[in-house]
Amino acid sequence: MEVLRRLSSRGDLTLMKPSLLKDSNHVTIRVNPDVVARVLLDADENGAAMLAREVDVSRHLAERGAPVTRPTEKPESGPHRFDQACVTFWQYESTIDSDVDIAHAVNSLNLVHQELLHYSGDLPNFWKSADQTYQQLQTPNSRQFLSEGDHRFLKEVFKRFHHLKSL
Repeated sequence: MEVLRRLSSRGDLTLMKPSLLKDSNHVTIRVNPDVVARVLLDADENGAAMLAREVDVSRHLAERGAPVTRPTEKPESGPHRFDQACVTFWQYESTIDSDVDIAHAVNSLNLVHQELLHYSGDLPNFWKSADQTYQQLQTPNSRQFLSEGDHRFLKEVFKRFHHLKSL
């Protein structure tokens, strides 16, 4: 919250009863009715680069009409760096309470993938991330976060999934 207060004190951001939306890899905070902040608390250069790429990819997709959450214009979307924290700002999207239209979801995802083909920046290597995840499943520490059944299931899925790499 200190990072958000600093931005607010500079006049870059209007804070109105901030509320925590999610606490995971990022802390996601609704800072006012229109803006959400995503905060990476312990951001090294790789983390800051990842956030910059997220903003750039989202902006690219939004400009092409893809259904994505858009980075804000005001405040400037960032990333903003404060000590070890890195912050990006996004337009608030309300949640959908109705049933999902599967055909619409499939078409939307297809549009995102089609527009990613026109993205000129670097994207993360999918197989590298998949391999890192599989390697993490091999460590004894991975069992403390998963049930035995979930752990076994994920390892089996990754083994079968890895065969797609050669296609």
